Amino acid sequence: MKTSMRVRSFPIVATLAIAGASFFGLTAQAWAEVVANVRFPFSGTTTNSCFPGGGEQVAVEGVAHIVYRQQNRDEPVDTTLNFERFEGVGLTSGDRYTVTGTSAIHHNITEGATSENSVQTLGLISRGSDENLQFKGYFHVTYNAQGEVTSYRFEGDPSCVG
Repeated sequence: MKTSMRVRSFPIVATLAIAGASFFGLTAQAWAEVVANVRFPFSGTTTNSCFPGGGEQVAVEGVAHIVYRQQNRDEPVDTTLNFERFEGVGLTSGDRYTVTGTSAIHHNITEGATSENSVQTLGLISRGSDENLQFKGYFHVTYNAQGEVTSYRFEGDPSCVG
């Protein structure tokens, strides 16, 4: 059985992507020719909207792996985020999950303004008979030279499969 629904939420993948961008100081150091490959522990919560009764908060933890690339000073920055060894536990049910996720982020920095576009996936794979959450999303934000958000868009499409 597959169920689809539209949501406007801010998933954990987007949170990690922004954390990664902040970690690298993209707005302050976009001019630097940098290639970085970083792994760091991460924990947080996300919602399994497939859980009966309207959803369940799931505590997740694992290793976030971020690869940051910028070929030349005037070129856009590309960041890739992957979850490694991520697991989750339902805060209500105690159900255990394997968590998968990726995010491909493209940062374009011109004369102080910054725009970011990303495509994200998130999977909460139940280790039991519960339905699995499969999420695909698109995120866009633009900041002016003062760091103020001038454009924001998030579209997400979660599906319950199982």
